[in-house]
Amino acid sequence: MKKIWKRVCTGILALTTILTALPITSVQAAETQYWTESSERVGYIEHVMNDGTIHSTFNEGHMRVEGETAYCVDINTGFKNGYKTRHDASASMSAAQIEDVALSLEYLKQYRGSHSNLNANQGYLLEQCVVWQRLSEYLGWQCDNVRAAYSEISQDIQNEVYAGARAFVQANKGRYKCGGYIYTGEGQDLGQFWSELNVGNAKVKKTTANEIVTNGNAMYSIAGATFGIFSDQNCSNQTDYASCQNYGSLFVFHLFLSSFCTDFFCCQHNFFVSILSFLC
Repeated sequence: MKKIWKRVCTGILALTTILTALPITSVQAAETQYWTESSERVGYIEHVMNDGTIHSTFNEGHMRVEGETAYCVDINTGFKNGYKTRHDASASMSAAQIEDVALSLEYLKQYRGSHSNLNANQGYLLEQCVVWQRLSEYLGWQCDNVRAAYSEISQDIQNEVYAGARAFVQANKGRYKCGGYIYTGEGQDLGQFWSELNVGNAKVKKTTANEIVTNGNAMYSIAGATFGIFSDQNCSNQTDYASCQNYGSLFVFHLFLSSFCTDFFCCQHNFFVSILSFLC
């Protein structure tokens, strides 16, 4: 019995030694991977260099991340279907660059909404081209005028769109919250960008202590009043103004969120109206 027990104890000791000798492997959570693919061909692109030469012509695909539209953000690298890692665009792009790309795409979204003559493939080609154009200017690719082939979309339409996108960006800087994601991995990187209108409504309402005198009296209307719009509570940095064109006692206008507004003069009858500053 003692021999049997001794053998059992020896076996347990040996097993313990084996277990304690195994390497300890730490388990770390893997980064989320996103499936990226070029789902279908949408039309031909002409990779036009700044000197006017055409570097290449290729049939561009509709890029998608988990089924959602995305865009190529590296025109000089070939794309491969596969899993990629997502990063916030701010890790590799400045706020101004993100805003420029996002607002260009916002313009295309609005343009497509009012131009039913463009089909889905043409719309995507224009969006992809404005992304490349903006990035080329920032990253020095020397293909600022990359375009869809004129057999895909006419020169007139493309000229209108590209000029309109630039004008829209300049006119709307600061009016939208902008952001995006970059997907990196084997082959070409992809990007997704978004913009949200960053404005609210402000209301100016005139009240009176003597309605018998003021009601219906055009002399007491705020029609024609001009309101200064300021970015600080001290009202020292004026960013814009709004004019009340309608007759009446209530005026509604749009302001950037976090702007401040104060009435600084009323021009119609040359009288001053004092209104407290307020946060929009």
